[in-house]
Amino acid sequence: METIFKSVVAVIGAIITFLLGGWSPLLQVLVIFIVMDYVLGFLVAA
Repeated sequence: METIFKSVVAVIGAIITFLLGGWSPLLQVLVIFIVMDYVLGFLVAA
């Protein structure tokens, strides 16, 4: 099950990279803020 999940995440990442034309520093900052927002929202709700 873990292997399937990792494979799906890798494919989704490859598709996003293809559509957006690469991994730029601004995209990295956006993803970091999205992850921080998710984690902080989860912690506040707990």
